[in-house]
Amino acid sequence: MNTRELSQEELTREGRFMKASYTYKIDGKTVIKTGPCTRMAEAEALKLVRDRTTISVPEVYDVYTDEKSGMLRIVMEYIKGDTLRYAWDDFTPEDKESVISQLRGFVEQLREIKGSFIGSVDGSRCLEHCFEKADDTSGPFADESKFNEGIIKALKRMKSLTNEHLKLAEDLFRMFMTGHETVLTYNDLDGINILVRGSKVVALLDWDRCGYYPDYWEYCTAMRWSNYGRETWDRERAYMNIFKPHMYERELSVLRLVPEVMGNA
Repeated sequence: MNTRELSQEELTREGRFMKASYTYKIDGKTVIKTGPCTRMAEAEALKLVRDRTTISVPEVYDVYTDEKSGMLRIVMEYIKGDTLRYAWDDFTPEDKESVISQLRGFVEQLREIKGSFIGSVDGSRCLEHCFEKADDTSGPFADESKFNEGIIKALKRMKSLTNEHLKLAEDLFRMFMTGHETVLTYNDLDGINILVRGSKVVALLDWDRCGYYPDYWEYCTAMRWSNYGRETWDRERAYMNIFKPHMYERELSVLRLVPEVMGNA
């Protein structure tokens, strides 16, 4: 698909989906995602998922850097649908089970894609709360041991933890956060990012956090907001059924004891 590069003024006229979003709907088939945090890693993740799975994600039409702003722009397919978090209330029990089954299948497909390092799919750094600073603590990492070391180094730089808490974090990661497979991870499995038409899942959006992570990471990141959501989707803890039988309660407990890793684990 041929696309022309749009100026910032043209994008502004199109209007954002939300005030906090840098995604602009250009026409009935196209959106552009841009902004200071938009990375090539997201475009590469979308391409990888389309090539290697049957998961419904937007097709990437073009990627370029705007000369004036210096920001990356991802031109991609617009997919129409309802946000699952808000559509959930209208579903029958059968509809809900169908959606959960589809999402479970998507997660299983991702888990089949193994990684040889921990980081974003394009080989760039990890994007997580404790790695907000793009420095030598944020990866990519050769293996889980180096990943754990990076987390501890990042926690030390936050300067918000006591020495006792840091020692606890080191001990917990050394004892319990080892021996996991490195798998492709969506890293943002929230009802707000899932589009449905009826009970059919038509798209998973926002792949900026996608990467290769230890196999417990998907479950734990999905659970990070489990005590905060107000919608029925959150209150029913529907997402927990997506991960059966891959439940990582031990690892989740560690991350709840060290919430600075994920922000709100």
